Amino acid sequence: MIIDFHTHAFVDALAEQAIKKLSAVSGFHAYGNGTHAALSQHMEENGIDLAVVLNIAVKPHQAVRVNTAAMEQDGQITNNPAYRKFIQFGSLHPLTPNLEEEAKRIKAAGMKGVKIHPDYQGYYLNDPIWYPIFELCAALDLPVITHAGFDPISPDVIHATPAHTGHVLKNFPHLTFIVAHMGGIGCFDETAETLGGRYENLYFDTAFIRGNASQDQLLNLIRRHGSDRIVFGSDYPWDGCGNEVKLIQALPLPEEEKEKILGGNAKRLLNL
Repeated sequence: MIIDFHTHAFVDALAEQAIKKLSAVSGFHAYGNGTHAALSQHMEENGIDLAVVLNIAVKPHQAVRVNTAAMEQDGQITNNPAYRKFIQFGSLHPLTPNLEEEAKRIKAAGMKGVKIHPDYQGYYLNDPIWYPIFELCAALDLPVITHAGFDPISPDVIHATPAHTGHVLKNFPHLTFIVAHMGGIGCFDETAETLGGRYENLYFDTAFIRGNASQDQLLNLIRRHGSDRIVFGSDYPWDGCGNEVKLIQALPLPEEEKEKILGGNAKRLLNL
């Protein structure tokens, strides 16, 4: 089983506008039109069995709407077979009204985790404003996944560094924390040195690593942190799932470790 732990898709009414805007900001070519149907077809073409779809509430008032839309398209809780390939993550903004109620609604709906994005949401990852989210998610056993490192939306400021991640883990030792992009685009060596192997509840995903990290950097991170705490991700539609799978399959690692990264660890994290 191959599970892509880091994908993005939008409701049909918003997909075209979202892809156009994000492509303009990032300069990245999109693989597909941003719809769930396009993601499903792409998964089928590239041998992906399940995909975690990460949603983000950019503004405080968006959380309820974003989460409701995600719940309606969550393959784990809907009877629509078209969405059985998808596991949707909800999102919380630090200033979400009725934050506790919304976190509990995510949990009650059967969703598997929460996505945050310090760059889009406008706060450094070590800012105490995030603490209520981390406390709630730890108590509710909801994994949190965060963007880290460089992002085109904030090219001159990195809102989530390896040091920031260490700060979170020291303060919330019972929080399952997944840091995207192997600890952060542009921060690979620092991540390996300051975080590698230090926290049992810390995971990295491999999203958008192709062309951004050398094979030596990727291997160093995997070896220092352990292959049982790395999950595969592509960052579709900003890279093709198959491209990133080939990157993992080409690593000089035992097949057992590749299988863990490509699906086994995600299956465990998601309680599948």
